[in-house]
Amino acid sequence: MKSKITKTLIAAMVAAGLSLGDLSAQNGCQSSEAHKHLMEMNPEYRDAFEKSRERDLSARTSADVSTVKVFPIVFHVIEDGGVEEISDTQLLEALEQVNEDFRAKNAGFSEVFDAFKPIAVDTRIEFRLAKFDPQGNPTTGINRVQSPLTDDAGQGTGGYGVRDLIRWETSDYVNIWVVRSAEKSNNGSAYAFYPTDNTNYNYDGVVISSWATGRSGTATEGWYKILTHELGHWANLPHVWGGTYGPDDTRSCSDDDGVSDTPNTIGAGGADSPYWQDNEFYETCNTVDNVQNFMDYYRDPVMFTAGQRDRMHEAMERYVSRNTMYSDENLIKTLGYIPDVIYPGSSAISYKKVLNEHWSNEGNLNSLSLNYENVQLSASRLELGAHFDLEGISGVTAHIEDLGNGSAQLIIDSNFQAHNIADNKSFKIKFKDSAFQGSTASDVVGAIGKEDVDIIFRDPYRVIYSEAPSNLYVSKAEDKVWQYFSGFGVGDGAFGTWIHTDDNGDKFLKMETYFKEMVCEPGTRNVKGLEEGTLIGPDLETGAWVNREPKPGQHDISNDTYTALNGKTTFIGMKIPVEISETETIYHYAWIKIEVSADGDGYRVIDMAFNEAPNQPIKAGGLVEGLALGWLDTQFVEAKDENDGSIEDKVSFELSEATFAKTGELTSGVDFNVVNLPSGLSAKVTILSETTGEVELIGSSNSHGKSSSITNLQINFSDAVFSDEIASDIAGATGFDLRVKFRDDYRLVRVTKPLTVTTADKWQFFRLDAGGSDEFGLYYDDVNDNFFKFEAYGKAIVTNGTSLNVTPLNYGEVVTTESSWTQNPGHPNQHRIITPDYSDWLGQQKYLALQFELEGETVYGWALLNVRADGQGYSMVDAAYYTKPDGPIVMGITNEDDMDQYLKPVVDIVLDKNQFVTGETANIEGVKSGVDVDAWEWVIVENGTETVFGNGPLTSYQFATPGNYTIRLNASNFYGVTTIEEQVVVTAATAQVDLAITAQKTDFDLNEEGTFVSASTGDIASYKWVVSKDGQEKFDGSDDQDLTYVFDEEGTFEIKLVVTATDNGVYEETIQVNVSDSGAVLSTDDISQLSVSPNPTDGRLNVQVTNSSSVTEITLLSLDGKEVMFKSFTPDMVNRGVELNLNNLSKGIYVIKVVNAEKQLSDKIVLK
Repeated sequence: MKSKITKTLIAAMVAAGLSLGDLSAQNGCQSSEAHKHLMEMNPEYRDAFEKSRERDLSARTSADVSTVKVFPIVFHVIEDGGVEEISDTQLLEALEQVNEDFRAKNAGFSEVFDAFKPIAVDTRIEFRLAKFDPQGNPTTGINRVQSPLTDDAGQGTGGYGVRDLIRWETSDYVNIWVVRSAEKSNNGSAYAFYPTDNTNYNYDGVVISSWATGRSGTATEGWYKILTHELGHWANLPHVWGGTYGPDDTRSCSDDDGVSDTPNTIGAGGADSPYWQDNEFYETCNTVDNVQNFMDYYRDPVMFTAGQRDRMHEAMERYVSRNTMYSDENLIKTLGYIPDVIYPGSSAISYKKVLNEHWSNEGNLNSLSLNYENVQLSASRLELGAHFDLEGISGVTAHIEDLGNGSAQLIIDSNFQAHNIADNKSFKIKFKDSAFQGSTASDVVGAIGKEDVDIIFRDPYRVIYSEAPSNLYVSKAEDKVWQYFSGFGVGDGAFGTWIHTDDNGDKFLKMETYFKEMVCEPGTRNVKGLEEGTLIGPDLETGAWVNREPKPGQHDISNDTYTALNGKTTFIGMKIPVEISETETIYHYAWIKIEVSADGDGYRVIDMAFNEAPNQPIKAGGLVEGLALGWLDTQFVEAKDENDGSIEDKVSFELSEATFAKTGELTSGVDFNVVNLPSGLSAKVTILSETTGEVELIGSSNSHGKSSSITNLQINFSDAVFSDEIASDIAGATGFDLRVKFRDDYRLVRVTKPLTVTTADKWQFFRLDAGGSDEFGLYYDDVNDNFFKFEAYGKAIVTNGTSLNVTPLNYGEVVTTESSWTQNPGHPNQHRIITPDYSDWLGQQKYLALQFELEGETVYGWALLNVRADGQGYSMVDAAYYTKPDGPIVMGITNEDDMDQYLKPVVDIVLDKNQFVTGETANIEGVKSGVDVDAWEWVIVENGTETVFGNGPLTSYQFATPGNYTIRLNASNFYGVTTIEEQVVVTAATAQVDLAITAQKTDFDLNEEGTFVSASTGDIASYKWVVSKDGQEKFDGSDDQDLTYVFDEEGTFEIKLVVTATDNGVYEETIQVNVSDSGAVLSTDDISQLSVSPNPTDGRLNVQVTNSSSVTEITLLSLDGKEVMFKSFTPDMVNRGVELNLNNLSKGIYVIKVVNAEKQLSDKIVLK
């Protein structure tokens, strides 16, 4: 900028941070927070950065900007089975876009505003995909690494987790990490680091979200140039508004970006920003803004300036992390050749480096665009063999058409028979002298074909399913009004859940589609609820597809005049456009399952799916379309608790447009074969119905460390499994890759990092060196409140209740998932060690319990703190963490073997009393403290005889004879067994009781009321009636002498009378009655609605039946019809909603059946 250069430190970590949320409220770059965080995190980096910036802001050296510098680039795609698994095509498109932008070959360069045309330049910087890895092995330049860390590689932690997974030498390669979310907290797009005087090993490179990568597939329109912006940062360019403030801040008019020819500006902050303008004469700092600059947030940037070019080249030549990367020696090492580069005036021919299969998916290819300059082709049609060769492919026919004006296209006329992704290949175009008029091929740059053209095929199309995260909802009551999501792996798959507030303050539920069409009630923008199985596609009724209007005209889920979806769980339909060319657009049809609250307070997205096949319909709720076998999940995971190579999950599959010829367990080697199965495991494949089945891995893998995880397990079915089809014709029935994820052995890791903070030395950052989100800090906050704090960067710490006051724990105390974990809400509200109102730590050396994410799962640790008695500081003396996910940890213990004595169950026996009379029943409860109990065993000991009588935390025992008894509890878990005992004395009963029940009859009609009377005599103190059916209690609690009960289901019931005598003896009498449906008794009420949520569920299922007036039975069935759960509830309970705990069931698809006197309803649920 043309202003006084300040010495304010520019943000060390610069991030585009752009949000695809409501485009009227984008989140900009988090420079200030990122700068503060990174400087505090790493003093070594801070020192190197400060020295580098001082040199940036002082005298400069001249750089050679006449020579094109070429940098090797490598993509690391971090995958975990989601939309981040983008194609090679997208990555190659991203690289192509970057080179067009840096070399001023992008389509918009000719439209640079007149005021800036004199300084809009070709930067003479290019990037090439690496062809050799650091060990010298051939590579595609694209690595794919499986890790849940892809879900959030946030700039707040510097993306350490994904960077530690894989990183190639940063002085030899530009590392690009592609993830699902570069900044989960605000849907950030990407971020990068500046070069410094050290090699910047831990930070160097770019982290970018998959939706901001490339120009097709999951890439979101309008975000294709994010990688150009980030590589500008990597090459030492700040944002054009400087580095001190964010965009839209008028203080930036006095800031500087260190570039001589970029005008002062406050930058564009978002679509509704008053500074986001198309006006080429717009001013924010008394000079015309260069809004088209790649380093601003303009919606369609097109240029770098000459000053930016010079600054980038100067940095590339000066910094040790850059100045050897473009050398011939390094290019030979990483590329295997010295690339051809084109200079102005050169005779040259260039072409795109990726050739995609046509979307029809029949083995035919698109045409490949070529450009030539300062040379003439010899004919309007060049023939393969006569004018050029295609080195690397054979047996094809091809030609090149001259389109005139320096443009041509290569057309390969042949169809490839093998055209799955596994069949991808590459070739080089080798022009002959005969291709040119007046020139030889050796005189034309690019004609001899040094660089590969990659042919990218498509796998057979299938339905792509994804689950929504648990936080994907909006709620008026919670003031949660916006949530962006992009669960579709194709095209502009961006959507948002949204609560709109109108001018009157009224709030309405909407869906933001960014001008994509949805299925609506005809003539409105009211989103239509679709029944499961509804065909969503081009053949829906006229007027069904409706686009949104400008804000606030988005699609309506619920408002004051449209409440049809309130209280419902339903499917909604949409279509996702993909622009193939300027004249051709294809559509992918999709569904989203939503749950809308009955009162219109909010709604939740449950899951979603789209059809990869262009212009083809999808069934609402369907997981597979066409002739295909769809996999509900694609990953088996080693059992967390056992950690012994056994697998805890099953994987389900579903067949479409075909049926299975067999049922039950299939025979390996006959009905299916398994490829790449880890040794020690066997596959059990079970067909559950005509169209569904599941796979279970039995046994334990011999090798089950993390490095033994695989991504290519295949279950290949034989033809005999299917009724009328052959397996090879069914997509997904053969050759489909499944994952098997193993864990390393669990370890207790000690980390000794003595650190101290005082009122003078205010900050100490540390990591536990585990990877993941393991960063913490000791902190004295003299700016906000003068508190001594513990910085956990948003993670939870064990505190006193829900406060931020950290609990001092003693040596040997056990911390588990049930401990009092509290998350801090962010700076400056970190967890507190010392405040004027909190002094529990003063003069103490105690333990702090912490947690962090390791490979996407939560692990626990401790830090030993020594706090000064005068409250003027504290130190961290020691620390440790346990790598078992959700595994308990013992304060102060540093060896796994020593933990067992603390982690065995801590239990107690609770009795009402210790003296009983014969006939009396003792109600017994086992109470645990801290760690979980896996098994409860109750033993009664009388005169040396031991009898097991219970196996749960709650049990009872009736004493038949007088004597001294011992009640023994054996409680066990993974770490050992704890045995405790309780003594009781039983005396002979003295009271006399004669029991008798009088019933009006013993055969009843369904829904008939029965009356039962106690005719008992004697010394009776109280009565109790219990009604049971099939061993399950239906009613328990009446203490009257008489019982009235309505029989709401058929079958045999037991009516039990329990009488307590005056000496506390207990006596029981039971009769049986039969209930059948003769049609004589029938309620006319109706069940108006059945609601089950969330669906899919992780283990907790809420079931609600509105307007029920009788007892309701809820049965859960497996797909083969086996009953796996049965519950019965009173009308008031099911009307309010009841919760079922499914944690003891295996993952898969189940049928829930709800029956009462009025109606029978059912639904399908998915247990994740």
